[in-house]
Amino acid sequence: IGVTGVQTCALPIYCKAKSIFARSTFAKGIASDQINSARIKVAATVVLVGGVLPGSRDHEVQRTWPILLEAIRRLHLRNPHARFLVAAYRESHALLCKQMLTKEDRILPIDFFVGKTSEIIQASQCAMMVSGSVSLELMARQTPAVVTYRVGRLFYSIAKCLVNLESFTLPNLMSDQKIYPEMVSVGNPETTIKFLTQSIHMLLNDQQYSRDVREQLRDLACRFAEPGASSKAAQAIIDQLDNRSEEHTSELQSRQYLV
Repeated sequence: IGVTGVQTCALPIYCKAKSIFARSTFAKGIASDQINSARIKVAATVVLVGGVLPGSRDHEVQRTWPILLEAIRRLHLRNPHARFLVAAYRESHALLCKQMLTKEDRILPIDFFVGKTSEIIQASQCAMMVSGSVSLELMARQTPAVVTYRVGRLFYSIAKCLVNLESFTLPNLMSDQKIYPEMVSVGNPETTIKFLTQSIHMLLNDQQYSRDVREQLRDLACRFAEPGASSKAAQAIIDQLDNRSEEHTSELQSRQYLV
């Protein structure tokens, strides 16, 4: 992910004991001058393009790719002209995903890419993804998406007792409404597979729904996706270093005076 701008946003985090209103600074996303330049070639015969983001960590790919793959199988039956572009974070992730393909999966319209996440997000009409900071780039590029995250039963049970969040997707937390449909996947994955399949099918085929989501993302991006993050982040670091240097100089002068 590149950098789009230092974004200050308010995240309402609801704990069981009390409500906490936390302010967080994000420097995630993409540079504004890269949004229009990121491209990936898609055959002219492909009518629909869906991005697939299986996660950036090994365990995320291992747990979630089988669910995403089954959703692709079902989506292909309903949308034979759609093509699915998989954005692998590492070569090892792409290899892992390919190894899980069966002989029957060879007919599926799937393409694997490494290091092309930005291009895939830009080229896709929508995406299904593992929850993570890449959702901020999807927001900045105004790409509709459906989000999931696979966890174990024990972790889910403990988390439910400790935290009560209205959403686990960053753009949803930054918005007054749930723009990105999301589902935590626990236990039998069938419910999640049906959720992903139906949600992506709607985004691929319901043009009005897709436009409404893009409009909401455009409004959110205008509020938070400020350009110039690289220069702002660099200046913030320089300011911090200058302050520390001044404090160190002042401390040395004080010691010399005491001596």
